[in-house]
This record gives sequence, structure tokens and C-alpha cells, in this order.
Amino acid sequence: KIKADRRYTLADAKKSSIELLSIIETICEQGDITKNKRVQRLAAMKKVLTFRQHDEMDLGEYLEKFEILVSVAEKTGVKFYADDDIKDVIEELGLVKGIGTDSFDEEEKIKRLARERALAILFFDNSNDNKYAIYKQECRNAMTTGRDEYPTTVIEAHTALRHYA
Repeated sequence: KIKADRRYTLADAKKSSIELLSIIETICEQGDITKNKRVQRLAAMKKVLTFRQHDEMDLGEYLEKFEILVSVAEKTGVKFYADDDIKDVIEELGLVKGIGTDSFDEEEKIKRLARERALAILFFDNSNDNKYAIYKQECRNAMTTGRDEYPTTVIEAHTALRHYA
């Protein structure tokens, strides 16, 4: 479907991942009425969850591809947070359930934070073990002593990994 799009030849010649993403988004938005939407969402989520940085992929390329996969998955309706993630954010921010979360804007902010924290952990954990295994283990070990040293945003995770290298 991607190669059949009339914009593909130009995107390929320019090596433009932005144009490629645009083509993918168009295809995802059109959907396939013969396919089960639940199957499409689960397949898109699986691609994000199983995507890993390999030895030949630098950190910038890993971030770019990760963000594209997340964008495509979210276009199908995938949510990268659960009710428990929202509860964790409320607890971390010191909000009392029902207080400070009355407004729609506040609720959306909490959902965005929950999403970002989940994606940060996923990005961090799926980074290249050959390069970052020791650092990731240090973060896990810190959790056992009550210190949460995991990054809370994808950009923070990217920056932490870049500085660690």
C-alpha cells in the first residue's frame, strides 16, 4: 500500500521519513473495512511494544522510528496508558482522587503525563542492550531501594541514554 501511493517515489528519492509518515498516516486513516479494528489496534500496539534498537541503529534513528510507530498506532486508536497509569500520576502529583482533577483540561493533562511516562519506559527499556544494559540495570536496582530513576519523558530517556553512552 505504501509503495502504491503516488507520493512514495518522491518520498523514497528524498529519503524523507516525514513524507513516508504522511503516507502511512493516510493509509491508517483510510483503514480497511474488511479488517477488524481491534486486530488493527493490537497489531499496531504490538509493533511499538516489540520494536527494539539494534546495533546498527543510532539513538536518533531509534527515536525517530519509535515516534513514527507510536504515531501510527495512536492513529488506529491505541492508548499507551491504562487506568493504573493515571492513578500513579495522580498519586505522584499528590492529587487526591476527585480533587484537582475536576476540569477536562486537568484530566487531559494527567492522561498526557501517563502516556508520556509509559512511552518513556518503553523507549528506555527497548534501547540497545549491548550499549545500555548496565545503565538499565542500575535503574532497575534503584527501584528496589525505593528510588525511581526512570526517565519520565521520551526526550528525557533519549537524553539520558545519549549522555550515558
